[in-house]
Amino acid sequence: MRCRPWWRSVNCWAYHDRSDGGLLVTLAEMAFTGHCGVEADIAALGDDHLAALFNEELGR
Repeated sequence: MRCRPWWRSVNCWAYHDRSDGGLLVTLAEMAFTGHCGVEADIAALGDDHLAALFNEELGR
């Protein structure tokens, strides 16, 4: 896996792709699984926040 050295170096506890449902669904699934909340700054996603949050991408 290409991302393994990266997530170990930044203390990443979990990661998830956004291929099924987009960023919002990914954040929700991670929060439900981790029994925690999420705070996300979506200002950098562009003007169309709904499109950015529900934009699906193929898994890699």
